[in-house]
Amino acid sequence: MTALALPPGTDSNAVDEWQIDKAGEYPTYRCIWSTPLSTDTRYHLKVVGVQLADGSICTEPGDAPAVYLDQDLMTPDTARAMATALNAAADLAEQWSEVTR
Repeated sequence: MTALALPPGTDSNAVDEWQIDKAGEYPTYRCIWSTPLSTDTRYHLKVVGVQLADGSICTEPGDAPAVYLDQDLMTPDTARAMATALNAAADLAEQWSEVTR
């Protein structure tokens, strides 16, 4: 596969291998993850998306960019900081949704 540019904010170390469907039922794709969006390393806040072989980002339901948060107990101060990071993640997910080639 030809190397494709990653969307802004993608963690180049968190990009899956290309998935190729030899039966041709779905397009070639790879999952991509953003760099961490929280400064608190106890919480894993990232954006995950599906990049197609033409460089575009899938926007179909179930495959559209989404915000990934792996933690549920936070102090009020941490929650406020996470809210700021969540807004940044939501902005990045929307930006990825607009990537077309």
